[in-house]
Amino acid sequence: MTAAAHPQATWVRCTACDAGYYPAQRNCPACSTWDALRVEPLPRTGRLFTWTVVHVGAAAPPLPVPYALGYVDLDDGPRVLAPIVVDGDPDRELRHGLPLVLVAHDSGSDLPFHCEPAGMAGGAGEAGR
Repeated sequence: MTAAAHPQATWVRCTACDAGYYPAQRNCPACSTWDALRVEPLPRTGRLFTWTVVHVGAAAPPLPVPYALGYVDLDDGPRVLAPIVVDGDPDRELRHGLPLVLVAHDSGSDLPFHCEPAGMAGGAGEAGR
């Protein structure tokens, strides 16, 4: 992650009840506290829960077609919706439980982060794709 990390690459954890939320909340929906929320960086590893492959281009932000969007269960963290970047055909490479790495983008990016397979060559750690 770069020094000017995207502000949406964080989540909040309630120190009163240990519940966590992404996107960040102003108060804890579980215990209603307002003064016990701690902002933390999103965990960097997780597993693919579910996904869809989109075969129509998006206007903003532009993503290569086909592209995948998926829910990722981050280790010791929340479930997030993120673009899933793979080297080949997402229809063939994605599977439930696939280990993923979260790659945070810099604050100038339209997307706060994306996820990619943990062993993808040349990928993990590249910010601002």
